[in-house]
Amino acid sequence: MAPSDLYTKLQRTAEEFVLSTTPKTAGTNEIQPDRFLAILAPDFQMTFGHKHFVSTKPPLQATLSGEDFLKHQGAMTSSLETWEIVPTSMCMDTEKRTVVMRADFFMQAPEGQERLLNDIVFWLTMTEDGEKVREAVEFIDPVASAELAERMKKGNHTDISPNPADPAK
Repeated sequence: MAPSDLYTKLQRTAEEFVLSTTPKTAGTNEIQPDRFLAILAPDFQMTFGHKHFVSTKPPLQATLSGEDFLKHQGAMTSSLETWEIVPTSMCMDTEKRTVVMRADFFMQAPEGQERLLNDIVFWLTMTEDGEKVREAVEFIDPVASAELAERMKKGNHTDISPNPADPAK
């Protein structure tokens, strides 16, 4: 495969991975499980960073499968009015099949609250052919995430844990 072909595949796969987490219909809070799962390798795993931040948040210490991530996303987005994702930048290593993608997540809590920007960075490792995501590390803005949690509590929702089996943490 020519380097430019691989670059293009990695770029498209990274964009699809991030955008597959947008609402099914703009302005709603309905997730797209089939679209998200379609971009994942069978051995997909997702973790969270930064290491010190994660060490202080037990729910973020779990390694998630695609299905686990969808449970997390569904629990969280059920308390959002809607959200929008705008990819902002990307850096690729074609030899290692990795992409670092940064995106602005504009998250709208219910009850007319203003949108909150969560600047999220994903470190993605792709399959050899560049068509599926094998591993993702998600780096969230901890201050924006704490603010979003407060706003979501106002909407009577308190569990934004990525581990739905352990909502108390």
